[in-house]
This record gives sequence, structure tokens and C-alpha cells, in this order.
Amino acid sequence: MRTRRSNKGKRFRPSDIIPKIDSDDDDYASAGSAENPDDSSDEGFVADPADADAEVEQDEDAEIKSASDIEVSLGRGKPTQTPGESVYQTKRRFRDPRPEAPAGTVQPYPTDPAAKWTRTYIGPVHRWTRLHDLSQYWFGDREDHDDIIYYLISIWENHELLPPKLVAPEQKDRAQNPWMHPGFPVEQEIKFKQCYEKYVANCVRPQVSATVPKMTALRWYLPQSESDLTVLLGPYNNQKEYTLSQGKNIPLGENALPVEENDNTDGQRTGWLLDVGGIVLSMGWAPTTNNMHQLLAMAVVPFSDQAYYETPEEAPTETSKKQGSVQIWRIPADTDAQGLMCLAKSEPTLVSALCFEWGRPLRMLWCPVPLTVEDRVGLLAVLGSDGKIRVIEVKQPPMKGDKGVFEEIQAPLATLEIKDEYSVEATCFAWVNTNRIAVGHSDGSVAVWSIFPCRILQRHPVHSTYIIDIASGYPSHPFIVATIPTGGVATVTDLNRPNMELTYCPNLGITFQSNLMGWCEHLRGYVTIMPSSHPGNNLIAFMAVRVFPQARLLVCVEGQPTCLAVAACNPFTLVGSTDGSLWIVNHFRKTTYYRKKVNKIKLFQHEYRSLSSSEAKADEDEQEGPRGVSRILQGFLPEPNSHPKATRIAKKKMEEREKKNPGKSGKAGKKGKGKTSQKQATDDKTKPADSGDDDDVGGDVTVYDPWTRITAVAWNPNIQFSTWAAAAMGSGLLRIMDLGVDIDLAHGERTEPKRRGRPSRDNASSSEEVEAETDNETSEEEGMFTGGTDDD
Repeated sequence: MRTRRSNKGKRFRPSDIIPKIDSDDDDYASAGSAENPDDSSDEGFVADPADADAEVEQDEDAEIKSASDIEVSLGRGKPTQTPGESVYQTKRRFRDPRPEAPAGTVQPYPTDPAAKWTRTYIGPVHRWTRLHDLSQYWFGDREDHDDIIYYLISIWENHELLPPKLVAPEQKDRAQNPWMHPGFPVEQEIKFKQCYEKYVANCVRPQVSATVPKMTALRWYLPQSESDLTVLLGPYNNQKEYTLSQGKNIPLGENALPVEENDNTDGQRTGWLLDVGGIVLSMGWAPTTNNMHQLLAMAVVPFSDQAYYETPEEAPTETSKKQGSVQIWRIPADTDAQGLMCLAKSEPTLVSALCFEWGRPLRMLWCPVPLTVEDRVGLLAVLGSDGKIRVIEVKQPPMKGDKGVFEEIQAPLATLEIKDEYSVEATCFAWVNTNRIAVGHSDGSVAVWSIFPCRILQRHPVHSTYIIDIASGYPSHPFIVATIPTGGVATVTDLNRPNMELTYCPNLGITFQSNLMGWCEHLRGYVTIMPSSHPGNNLIAFMAVRVFPQARLLVCVEGQPTCLAVAACNPFTLVGSTDGSLWIVNHFRKTTYYRKKVNKIKLFQHEYRSLSSSEAKADEDEQEGPRGVSRILQGFLPEPNSHPKATRIAKKKMEEREKKNPGKSGKAGKKGKGKTSQKQATDDKTKPADSGDDDDVGGDVTVYDPWTRITAVAWNPNIQFSTWAAAAMGSGLLRIMDLGVDIDLAHGERTEPKRRGRPSRDNASSSEEVEAETDNETSEEEGMFTGGTDDD
């Protein structure tokens, strides 16, 4: 083999390659090479300079370390050297032939410059990161995060579609506050009670209210439906017609089917279907500490506020919208054979109504900690249509009987408003703790208010547009709030250091729908709509608080999302959409199980049809007819919870594969080829000429009747009733559901989950025990770390 011409002029000393050879040996080696010119051991081959330099640096570091250790051990400090002579000879380094960039040069962007947007996330967490590494990044600030995560996996790993009813006390404690110490709820209740009693003792302006007659409240404050509603319930092929009026209900028994009036069986109630006579914009369950009947508060507005009018003169005036109210319903509870709480056979009742004169209620939230005073339930914050937030103390309503208490709030406990600036109104809010509320405003700023005493503490310009949603990380991260503007980027801010601790999701988004953000305590992150400017966006994403710029797909729904609710005591999320469907998904399995197929399920689908003009006219001539017809379908099968883009890519690849290989040889091949050609010709005719594949985020946009949509959903925050949920529909229907599934008592006991390749802090004492434990793992547990294809 002939030597390359570029290598003929290169010469290297042996000491450059073998550092142990001294400089005197270099001369000897050079002389030896001159005396033996035929020696071709090093001729024609030159080692890579980079590798040589790496070896030299490694050996030099080893020599320096050994020399320093010897000198230190002898107590002589640093090695001595004579002037002009170096102890460690400097070696020749390889120089990069590329010229160095001048100072101030902008480095090339790490992504493709042809991308649609220039902002992106470059970080250590990827979509294919396994559970062990993912938990290190998400929960690494806690020393015991491995034990907590694996314990939560042992509770909910086998429950993919519906939450289980927890039995063991330890499971209930972990499910309620997984990242807080066991005595945290009791401490919060004691501090809240002390703060409230101290404020009441020194209060200058207490809350002022007066009791009003029931007829007055129904006439002026509570929305009233003009007629009854026809509802179709039952199996899809054998539905029955029911008539509901305002305040009436239909009990739901086994499989969520209606219970007939003459049915005397002892079956348990699995739900209720109510008619509240208006549109529910917001609702929430009251936090309680004892096993008593549950209270559900709702902000209800009349149908006329959102009705369609051909001319502005036909629409109701603003003066007629000054009256508003918050309804509080009592949902009776009972115990089953296992001692668990369940829905009682007694009917839900309207037990209280908070009436006021400051406009329609747009949003309401309970204080996350119950008020343990004799005749008080807690604090309720209400956002009115006048752009102000009022904090109201709610009294304990009667727990027995059908008699309700209707109260007019003349002066609330506290009023949160900015008086110095014109046209700046509050648009959304979130409880930070028992005495702090974070408020989003129409100018894009976020303010923190104190209730006792009532004053603004800080205010920061986070966005430049209208803030549509805000959520707090209570209880583990109470002062970290996430906000979504109508146009811009979703942002998370640490209110302790708002000028420094702030980050955002790089995807630009346009959002006009509120009630699409919630805090997930188990995963310590936010569940919200996927940041996108696509008008047909139907994706819900999860963003961890420590890696907020990275949005991970949670669920894809049919239609456009209108509301969502994240459970406080189980890892399940409810999502409602414009087509009237209500979905449930286990966000714990979806976000942490890489390459494992996860399913979602549609609980029910609501559909509303208004009366035609001819039918409405005929009803006006005779008597007051129904306001429309609603149909509720249920019994849907689980569906794969995959990304729509992945589904389209798989379908496209399948079509391309069929085009390349239309079929096998023989009769089957001819048959397949004919079918493929016929299908391709049909698709070419029906496919529009300008159709593209750039709809990676959303699907088709379908317009539904506004009364068909799901307007609000809510999970019960109390651990004994954590599987209870409520969903409100645009037609005025409200469905109470117990979604919990029964588990055996044996499964309620704690079982230590097996670890993979890592010793336990408490049990494993040696690496041999861990290796033996790893070898005995089942293939089912490997689904958390390896598996099929990633659809995120």
C-alpha cells in the first residue's frame, strides 16, 4: 500500500505518542530510525491527532494527579522546578482548521430555520424519556420522590378508565396530599379558623345580608325556565321519553339507566339528572371534613343571556342583568355494605341561594380549606359581570327538610377591584391559600390580593392581552400560577420572585374559551388546552411545573373543548366539548407510561334540538309547550387515546404501502389490486383540490347547537367522596355521577411496588437483592419503560 503524499513530510516524536518516553529517548529513537530506514513499522500511517491529544491529556492528568498526591503525602506541597525547565513538557495540540467566529456573532439556531415558529424547547426531557428519568426531572427536588411515585403507581396502575373507591386509610392520605406531610390538612384548618376568628373579632365592616322570601328570590334573582324539557333516556335502541321541569329530577340506577317510579328494588343510586332551569357557567363542591351530605354550588344564568337575537333591540338590556345568584344544592349521601360513601335515595334539594345586585355570576370558586366553625361552611369567591370579585362567607344550610334559605348579600366580606385605572377589570382568579387570591385582569396583569385585611399586595405585567384563565399550584406550589391569554403564550410565574422566575410554552396560542385549566397535584403540573392557534384545536395537554415549556398530549376529544376538571384525590380528568360529549382519561398513565397504549372513554353524549318555527307557533296557540328535546346516549366502548397526527401518519403510510404493493400474486393479489384501485379512484374524486396535511393539531370544525355543549364539570375534592362528579349541559340539565368502581378489600392494603434496577432505601440492603428482584419482574411492569410505539 502506497503512502499518501500528504503524510510523507510529517514526522512525530515517540514522546508525542508515548508520554512515558523521555526527551533523551527521543534522540535515541530518532537515531534508530535513521539507522534503519527500511523499518516500516510507522511508515505510511499517522495516528489521528485528536485521538493522540486525548491520550496525551489523559496521561498528563494521571501523572499530575499522582505527582500531586505524592507531594501532598510527603508534605512538600507543589512540585519544584528549575528556571527555564518545565516538569511536565507541553505537547503539540491539534488546531481546528475552521476560523474562530468574531465576538458578537449570533450562533446558528438549534432547529430547522424553515419551521413555522422560531421558539422551541431544547432541554433534557424528551417525549421518549422513561419513567425513572422522568420522575428525576419532574420530582427530583424531593428526596423521597421514588417512593411516592411508585406508591401512586401501585394504587392506580390497574385502573385505566374509572377511578377506584379507596378503602385503606394510608391510600386515602396519600391520594389526598401525596407531596405534603400527613398533618398538613389539619394544620391548614386550624390556621384558617384562627385567622377567621381574629378577623371577626377586629372586623370593622362585616358581611351584611338579609333573608328574602322564596317567591321574591324566584321572581327576581333565580333564573326561571319558561317551559318543560323533553328528555330521551335509556339504551340507544330503546329510549323512553321523560319530561322535566325546573327543580325536578330523575334518579339513575344500575348502568346509569333511569329508575322507574314503581321500581321498589333496593338498588343503589349511581346518579341524578336535574333541571336547574338555566345555563350553568361555573360550579364546585364545598370542601367538608365530615361524612355528611355534600353541597354543590352553581353559578346559573338565564337562557335569554345567551340566546340569539336578530336585532340588538330584541336583546335584554344591561339594566335587566343586574340581578344574579349562586345556587347551593344538597346532594344526600349514604353508606353501602362495605362502609363506603355512596349516593342516597333521597332527592337533591335546593337548600340555599346567595342573591346579589352586582350582575350575573361568571365564575365562582370555593376556598380550598373548609371553615371549621359551627354555623359556617366556608368562603366562596364570585366574579361578577361588573369585573369585580366578592368574597362571601357561606352559612350552613339546613341538612334536613325541603325548606331552603334565600339570602340577599348586601355587603360582602371583601371586594377585590382596582379603582385607580379605568376599564381594567378582573377576568379570572384562583385561590393561592386561605388568605390570598391571584387575579388576572383585562390588561394582562396578574395581582395578588389579601382578604384579611382586604388590600392588593403585588401586581405584575405578565401578558399584553386579556387573561382568559389562571390556576394556582396549591397545595404543593401555592405561589406558582399559570396563566393563558386570549392571544400569546401560556406562562407560569413564581409570585415569590415574579421578575426572575418566569417561563412560558413557546407555541403561540389563541384561546377564547375559559374553564380550560386545572392543577394536577399528583403530577405537579397543569392540565390545559394544547397551545395552538388552530381554530379546530381539540387537544388537551399536560405541562409539568418544572418543565413547563414542554406540552405533552393528554387527550384528544371530539369537537372543541369547552371545560375540564382535574380530580384532587385521583389522577383522572374530565373534559367536555361542544358536541355534548364528556370524556374521562387517566392522566397519570398517559403522561408517564411511554410506548404503552392508553385508552379513553366517553361517559355520555348529550344532544339538544330546539323546536321548529311551525311547532313553536302551534304550541303558542294552544298551551305553553316544551322548550326543546334533549337526548343522552351512553354505553360507549373505550377508544385508543392516541395523537391525531400519529393516526393520520399511520393511515397515510398504509395507503402508500397499498399503492406500492397492491396485493400478492395470484387470485388474492388481483382481488386486492382491484379493491385498492377502486378505493383510490373514489378518494381522488371526493378529496378537495386544495386539501393539505398541515392540520397537525386540530380536526374538522363542526358547528353544534349552543345548548348541546357541556358548560361546566367539577370533581368532589373530599376524599370520602372523591369519585363523585357533576356535569352541566347547555340545555339546563345537570348530571350527578358516582364514577368509582368497587375493589376488593385485599387490594386496598398497601403492596410494595417492585423497583427496576435500583435499590430501595428501606428494604434492599445490597445490590445482589436488587438484581434478584429485577430478574423476577413481570412483563406487565416493563410496559412502564418499554413497549410499542410512541404516539405523542
